[in-house]
Amino acid sequence: MRPATHATLLAAALLAVAAQPSHAGVFGSLANFDAVNDTGHEAHGFEIDIEDPLFDRSKIQSVFGLDRNFGVPPTSVERYGAPTIVDNPGVGVTIRYAATFSGQAWSVGTPTGTYSNAGDSCWPLGNAAYNSGTLACDHFGVGTFGSPAKTTYKWLVDPTNSGALSPVAAALPPVNFIYQQPAPGPILEPQPVIAEINAEKDANELFGPAFWVKVFAHHVDHNVNIDDLLKGNAVVPKDNELEAEFELFQAGGGAAARGANANVNGNKQANLMLNPADAALVVRYEFYKYVGNFTPEGEVDCGGNGVADVPANCGGLGAFAGAQIVGFNAVQPGAVPEPGTWLMLLAGLGGLGAVARRRRAR
Repeated sequence: MRPATHATLLAAALLAVAAQPSHAGVFGSLANFDAVNDTGHEAHGFEIDIEDPLFDRSKIQSVFGLDRNFGVPPTSVERYGAPTIVDNPGVGVTIRYAATFSGQAWSVGTPTGTYSNAGDSCWPLGNAAYNSGTLACDHFGVGTFGSPAKTTYKWLVDPTNSGALSPVAAALPPVNFIYQQPAPGPILEPQPVIAEINAEKDANELFGPAFWVKVFAHHVDHNVNIDDLLKGNAVVPKDNELEAEFELFQAGGGAAARGANANVNGNKQANLMLNPADAALVVRYEFYKYVGNFTPEGEVDCGGNGVADVPANCGGLGAFAGAQIVGFNAVQPGAVPEPGTWLMLLAGLGGLGAVARRRRAR
């Protein structure tokens, strides 16, 4: 084997490994969402709290309003300007959007109320009315290397105008991806991916606020970024890619509420399959307030005894509460093959080199 031919085979082997449809590597999750401020108070910021001791700033891939370029300065795509990223050692990391307080007044705020447009449009390039300051919503987003154990969303409010912001849980839930990485090498069979949401409630509540949720899913043959996760983009699921019809979504009250059936609506899982040709999955959620009957304890009472039914039979759909568009990248951009993959590759190339040397000796 001539040296040039050996070099060609070496390059070809490297390219072959790089091109293998392997999902073993650094996977990640991304969230891009419209959140409606239904706290009853004007908000002056928003927090994304990642609660996972293994996470710090180095595992934050991208943040909406900080580093994504939409043809305008990244910090101009939401009213609070550039967010800050703060490490909480042993706890996780916080992404904080906040106004400034000066002269007994906040520089900017998000009104509280309802938002009728059930789409991804609560930002300057999606809704011309956004800069008027009248829309009761905002758009945020974050991408991570890996999937955190827990993420929470909080509006930041100051009802007494003290200059200090207090967190209030946002109605929109984050999405957690559950994925078991396969062994290094080509993926020949579909791999399960679970997109999970959990309803939240205050500590003094037996049941939390209730919503209707609808889920759409789309398979993508390339990695996605936060700036792809906008309604209208080709990677975002269309209305005909329905994964789950409307379901009730409400944090439950524990075993004392309804025994074994407690919290039946508090956890929703979309069981998806990552096909061998898929590089990413994109999931879209739409949330609407539940306006039907409740039990005296505060549990949804749709059809009696908390049984779920369709919105048409339970008072119809209430106000739009938010839209969540999330992406799951099987292998993040810039990720490298697992060490075992490189060892197998190098061993194979070493064998090719030995064959070449023996041929040259002959």
